[in-house]
Amino acid sequence: MSTTNWMNNSNYKSRCAHHRLFDLPDILTAIFTNCNPSTTATLARVCRNWNDLVIDQLWSSLPSLLPLLRILLPLVVVGDALDFDRKAGPPNWTRFWVLAPKVRRLRHVDQLAGYTTNTQLSGRISPNVIPYLLQQQSWTGRLFILPNLARLEWSVNWEYSLFQLCHFLSPALRHLIISIGKHVPIDQVIQNLEYLAALPPTNVRLLSISASYSEPNPGVGVASAVASFIKCQPTLLALELPSIWTRGEIVGSLIRHSTLEYLDLLLCCDTLPELRSLLELLARQCPRIYYFTYNLPLSFPQLTPRDAIEPLLLCRRLRQLQIFHKNGLSVGSDDIKKMAQAWREMEVLRLCASAADTTPMGTPLALLLEFAEEFSPCLRRLALNFVFDGELPTLDVVWASFPRLEVLGVGTSKPESTAQAIVIAEFLTSVCSEQTELAYISVHDWRPDAFDTCDFNPAIHRSFITGYSRYTHRHIFQMRSIYECGIEPRLSDMECPCGGPVTDDAFDFDRRAGAPNWKRFWALAAKVRTLKHVDGQKGRTPQPAAQLSGRISPNVIPYLLLHQAWTGRLFLLPKLASLEWSVNWEYSLFQLCHFLSPALRNLIISISGSVPVDEAVQNLEHLASLPPTNVTAVKISTDYAGPNSDLQVASAVASFVKSQPTLLILDISSIWSRGEVVANLIQHSNLRYLDILLWCDNLAKLRSLLELLARQCPRIRSLTYKLPPTFPQLTLRHAVEPLLSCCLLLQLQIFHKQGLSVGSNDIKRMAQAWREMEVLRLCADATDTVPLGTPLALLLEFAEQFSPRLRRLALNFVFDGELPTADVVWTSFPKLEVLGVGTSKLTSTAQAIVIGEFLSSVCSEQTKLAYISTDGWRPDAFDTVGWKNTPEANHWAEVAAVMDCGRRIRKAAFDKISQGR
Repeated sequence: MSTTNWMNNSNYKSRCAHHRLFDLPDILTAIFTNCNPSTTATLARVCRNWNDLVIDQLWSSLPSLLPLLRILLPLVVVGDALDFDRKAGPPNWTRFWVLAPKVRRLRHVDQLAGYTTNTQLSGRISPNVIPYLLQQQSWTGRLFILPNLARLEWSVNWEYSLFQLCHFLSPALRHLIISIGKHVPIDQVIQNLEYLAALPPTNVRLLSISASYSEPNPGVGVASAVASFIKCQPTLLALELPSIWTRGEIVGSLIRHSTLEYLDLLLCCDTLPELRSLLELLARQCPRIYYFTYNLPLSFPQLTPRDAIEPLLLCRRLRQLQIFHKNGLSVGSDDIKKMAQAWREMEVLRLCASAADTTPMGTPLALLLEFAEEFSPCLRRLALNFVFDGELPTLDVVWASFPRLEVLGVGTSKPESTAQAIVIAEFLTSVCSEQTELAYISVHDWRPDAFDTCDFNPAIHRSFITGYSRYTHRHIFQMRSIYECGIEPRLSDMECPCGGPVTDDAFDFDRRAGAPNWKRFWALAAKVRTLKHVDGQKGRTPQPAAQLSGRISPNVIPYLLLHQAWTGRLFLLPKLASLEWSVNWEYSLFQLCHFLSPALRNLIISISGSVPVDEAVQNLEHLASLPPTNVTAVKISTDYAGPNSDLQVASAVASFVKSQPTLLILDISSIWSRGEVVANLIQHSNLRYLDILLWCDNLAKLRSLLELLARQCPRIRSLTYKLPPTFPQLTLRHAVEPLLSCCLLLQLQIFHKQGLSVGSNDIKRMAQAWREMEVLRLCADATDTVPLGTPLALLLEFAEQFSPRLRRLALNFVFDGELPTADVVWTSFPKLEVLGVGTSKLTSTAQAIVIGEFLSSVCSEQTKLAYISTDGWRPDAFDTVGWKNTPEANHWAEVAAVMDCGRRIRKAAFDKISQGR
């Protein structure tokens, strides 16, 4: 039944009559807000009621001022800036003034000198443009160009830009963000900021001004002008000046800002009394401040709580305080009590050093107990530099802990040894909450993040403390701690240390250390859900204090199994659901077998090229001989140099796959197979995802394998297969036709040197079979192939025949015929995100223009081009970025530019039609 007949059907009309909710503007606006621009533009064509709401939504947020200016007149580059092309015809003032009040959010970025073009959504605006608008504005009685603008982000890269910004301020403005580039002359910046200050007060709530000048002197010069502007904005609630050094002008200008809640400053002070004076003034003028961050210069002397903190104790509502200073602060017991009494709702407190090469100085770690006792339970993040010059309380005498502390930053503190790290970890275990993570500043940087819990792995002692502390908590073996600690923490928890001897380049138990703690071991083993283990390379297994990964001696697992049998347990890790195991020596794959259980769902095995092939085959066959698990996802990869080794491994992999009937996902994308894996999918009718390398010799063999796959896995949703470089030219009959019976297929990707040539009948058959296809990749992999592909005109048939769900399409095209012009194109892709053109080669700019005009009419507004510019292992045919800088892709870059231009023309035409209605 055609679409028109279906919509005229009485049943359809009766069903639509019940959706009265769609008549409510609030509900429609909420729906449109969550749609992408292309979908929203399509919804504008549904009816007149929807059109008004959709237009409001589309124009409420602009990535640049240029789209609005182009509504009035076309833009041309004049003197490295965009100006109106007044020869183009009469300006569309009616449409411009209809759309201008709809703009609520605007972000505009100037380009650097020489980079402004007419094909971008950013660029310099000629000094003539704004006066041209103001001239018309005065005749229409309007006060502001964008009267309803609430948020303005303006990036300044030339001297005239900051002045242009002034014309977009209005009483409706609430958020103002200004970024000043380093190429803008200082005197121009100061002049225009003073001009801003001379304007009547706005209702701005959030103000952020940043500058990219490398030295503090220019910033100090700008600060006085910024202070003048701030002084006349009494409604400010948030002020952020993260890159402008000030000697106190900003603080002095906050005389009418008693309601200020957020402040981020750079204070260019020279002495402690000067700092104290500024902070006292700030506390008097802004007593209700919630969040305060300040940065001091590297030359500033050592801080003291008396000068850096005490003046702020008057700010009783303070919830976040961050101080950036080279040496940080040393805090005593009385200081802690004073801060806790003053700031009863403190959530984030950062007092640690910012540089990694400072003299050791900090707060005694034992005082962390006083922080836990005195501070509010609201405290979520705390960062201090610690010193470890005294004994720490033992677990049985710890009297307080943090109930909600998420991150404990230790700044640049330096434990001296592994033994000290263990003592610290035991103390932190009892003081911190179960979810607390450690953070450490390992490198010197501009305002380093003291609460970064990820990027400090090279700091060995801190990593060990993190692993040890987490491991002693009740939830230690959840996903993240498993990924950080590997398997060794569970072995060493038996107090039979796993690193006494490193025997034969592998970890073994030190059985002379004392009685093993079996009770603790089995209690924790039952909690493990996710495990990642990486073997070390030969000769790189260190003592366990220095690393939490490495080879495990062949004696370890049997030792565990011995006790397991006596306790009546069936599995070492009975609740393990996800296992990732990297194999770097021959014994490791066998050890993996002992961690499989009925609870396992995800299994990832990576086999290094250093593992002998016969050992890998043998152990994979051992895996296959185990009873079936409930694994739903399996990924097995190898690093062997040539295909011969993979072909040997493939038979063992096939045996293991055959014994796993619950599989839904199978990824063996780095193991060449002659078809053994496909043949063993006999019990896998529910398989959904398959990624495989097929080492075939001829087309008949390929067709046979694909027919077998289609019969055995009819419900497959995603299939990716790669063929060897020596494989002959593909045909649809052999490479695609056998898969037409897989009606649920959503994604098909074929990797072959020369790709596929598709005809009209082929397109119809594929579209009829795969009604929900989303991703289709049939292009070539290599750039030096013989020109062969699909006529570009057949793209219309793809658009007509395939499901609207098609998001990505990659083909090699040939350009040997005329293309339909835009006025006779009868269909288009509604949701196509990426069109891959494979390794197709254009010969001239003229040809690129014709193709660009055709593609702009066939593709959707959000469609991007992708091109394979270099040979590679399974190159990404949907990469829309990486190819644009290669010389051979110049003509395709021209196509992309023409497509963009065509879309704008089509949009302008649609706007005129809408206006006519």
